[in-house]
Amino acid sequence: SSINTGAGDINLSANQGATPAIGSVAGIDLNGASLATTTGNIELTGRGGVGALNRLAGVLLQNNSQISTQTGTIDLTGTGGDGSATGTSANWGVALLTGSSITSSGTGATITLQGTGGTGANDQVGVLLRDTNTSITSSEGDITLDGIAGSSTTAGANFGVAVQSGAVIESTGTGANAATITLTGTGGTVTSLIYGVILADAGSTITAIDGDITITGIGGDALVGNGHGIVLRGATIESTGTDANAAQITLQGTGGNGPGNNFRGIVLVENTQITSISGDINLEGTGGSGDANNAGVQVSGSTIRSTGTGATVADITITGTAGSGTDPQTGLIVAADSAITTVGGNITALGQSNGTDPIAQGINLNASEISSSGSGLIRL
Repeated sequence: SSINTGAGDINLSANQGATPAIGSVAGIDLNGASLATTTGNIELTGRGGVGALNRLAGVLLQNNSQISTQTGTIDLTGTGGDGSATGTSANWGVALLTGSSITSSGTGATITLQGTGGTGANDQVGVLLRDTNTSITSSEGDITLDGIAGSSTTAGANFGVAVQSGAVIESTGTGANAATITLTGTGGTVTSLIYGVILADAGSTITAIDGDITITGIGGDALVGNGHGIVLRGATIESTGTDANAAQITLQGTGGNGPGNNFRGIVLVENTQITSISGDINLEGTGGSGDANNAGVQVSGSTIRSTGTGATVADITITGTAGSGTDPQTGLIVAADSAITTVGGNITALGQSNGTDPIAQGINLNASEISSSGSGLIRL
């Protein structure tokens, strides 16, 4: 199925009444379908139903569905449905699955996804990209993902924004007008696993040449723990530009709060890679409030790398501020076969502990590497 126009807009709206429809349905479900314009705008607004089955998504693209434009704007707004009565899962706000894609190719052709997760058992994600060949690509129109997780009755996977299982977000433009990539996520409410933003699994990638990459995550409030602001697990973020316009990479994470443990600002684990040639890399994490393990930034088994040489090189700045808790809290942890390396750019690592106990360290380096192989300076 397809809808194609030239300059004409495409507007689809579903389940927007004062009272949501009763039924186990997504608001808008594109299943192997396509929407395309040249200069026309595309707008989808959907809300999931109230039902007893899973996947009461607000807006759902699956099975190689495609949305594309040349110079029009693309806006998807979705609210997950209500499965609280029967404990349904996967009531996403906006979701792209199984090879689905959104593409814009011209100037000003912005792509905006705004999603709010629903209610149910678990997996109430605000904005979800999942599976190999699932992608969002733009040349000169900014890409924005804004997700707020829903609430659930059991533990698990209430993320604001999730990019998983090989999904890709890419800015292909060059120069001052290159598309920027912005992810903003807020974790939900549940016993545990409520991250603001998560990028997970090999192949999951955010990449840009000259458009800045900015990720902001706020962890949710959990009864048990694991309310991190930003989690990168086996994923890749890369800036490939080589001049003064090169994409900068900025991560700002704030841990949530709760009576349990693990409310970190930013967590990099399982061979996560952050790499830049000429665009600066900035990580700023603030731990939340809990019993223990509320570090500002934790890098474990992962790599942050500046590879540039010459006049325009990427500096790396990492700032970790510990949260509060009953146990001593560390600002910045670099551990377990991690590496922060540079050639010509400078590395600055700052850590602020919380508490007077000697175990509360500003920076903890353990079985890790911070090194410069060229002219780059290192400041701790």
